[in-house]
Amino acid sequence: MTWEEIQKATLDKVFSRTNYGVEVSLDSADVADYVKAMPAAANFAFIDLAEIMPIYKSVEQELTETVQGNRLFKVRELAPDFMRLCPDRLTITDEYNNFYRINDYQFDGDDQLYVPGSYTGTLVIWYEALPYQVNESTPGDTTFDLNEEAQRAIPLYIASQIFKEDDISMAVQYLNEYENCKAMLNSRVQNTQSGGGFTSVWGWV
Repeated sequence: MTWEEIQKATLDKVFSRTNYGVEVSLDSADVADYVKAMPAAANFAFIDLAEIMPIYKSVEQELTETVQGNRLFKVRELAPDFMRLCPDRLTITDEYNNFYRINDYQFDGDDQLYVPGSYTGTLVIWYEALPYQVNESTPGDTTFDLNEEAQRAIPLYIASQIFKEDDISMAVQYLNEYENCKAMLNSRVQNTQSGGGFTSVWGWV
């Protein structure tokens, strides 16, 4: 989904997007307060959902020669969107394109990775990435790395936050629907990890 699609899907829940058959645009004064409040709510939902369905990325570093002691990598300097290390996916690829997992590493603090200096080749650091964060000037055609299935829950959370002053009962209903969607996502992810299948059949928005 694009950012504009997420915004419009949210308005579908809290505001009639047509006025005598004409679509109300996102920059209309009638919906300005709703639209302005959307980024903060969306950013929370992006991170909340990424905890369930992580965004996996990798960064590579060439280790051309052995060194004494450990090499220190500050992962956030290599990958500014770094959120969490994938501990079982730290690998070395050698000159023959063979790869093997590194187990004798150390990870300290928020992003300090220590790798023995005896390794050479291409170090591949896999990590969970922070989702893209939106603001009031984010272009409408912006797309996101978060799983498409998870993105469809975002309008529910945004609606639950921006509609509190208008109708608290509806806001609570949207929040409950969001939590139910999260629970279904988590259940499906767990089933997939344990060997079950994953088939997308939802249409929340």
